[in-house]
Amino acid sequence: RRALADAEDQCGLGTFGGTVLTPFEKNIEIWRQLWRVVERSDVVCQIVDARNPLLYYCADLEKYASEMSPPKRCVLLVNKADFLPPDLLAHWVRYFSERKIDAHFFSALQEADVSKPASPSSGSKSND
Repeated sequence: RRALADAEDQCGLGTFGGTVLTPFEKNIEIWRQLWRVVERSDVVCQIVDARNPLLYYCADLEKYASEMSPPKRCVLLVNKADFLPPDLLAHWVRYFSERKIDAHFFSALQEADVSKPASPSSGSKSND
């Protein structure tokens, strides 16, 4: 195995655009499973990190899903949106909107605040 890894490094094998492919990307079974899942799905949802959404967003997956018959609905969920300052959040909203990408921004912290049950007021305690 070590010799194969060295040969890959020396000859540039397994690289695409200067990036080394992971074992998952080289494994055709992984791709077959992804294709099967997309074919059986109604919606394809990609979850990306708000701090660098384009690093995780796969336009090819969205293109593949939208070219199927019938086309699959593609949704982009931008997680950790609370980490972004308002001006950067507005930039990403505009960016995805201009490209007709159905992007939704999510913050677990804000969801936790919304779903917290109302605490009883301190003046309503009884000492029975």
